[in-house]
Amino acid sequence: MNTFKFNIVLALLITIGILGCKSYKETTAITYDSTGLIMGLDKAQCVCCGNWIIQIEGEQKTHQFLELPANSTIDLNEAAFPLSVRLNWTESTSGCKFAIISEIKVN
Repeated sequence: MNTFKFNIVLALLITIGILGCKSYKETTAITYDSTGLIMGLDKAQCVCCGNWIIQIEGEQKTHQFLELPANSTIDLNEAAFPLSVRLNWTESTSGCKFAIISEIKVN
């Protein structure tokens, strides 16, 4: 009889666990704080030049960035510019004030 009760309790716990879980996709939805246009590669030759240029909505000046996040599926060498994107970013503390992009997605 104890085995029967144990199996009932175990089945109940498993059912509650399955019903109480959200899918992985639902719990990892990314929200983006900014939109922007990647304009292409800066071909100027200066200390802070030669990187990718992005115009972020609401910003007075364009920014440059060195790289995209490792999880990005955007191939900048094959993209057609301007490329409309949503992104999360911060400005670096270096003298060049590069944009550091943490999340990005093509619109």
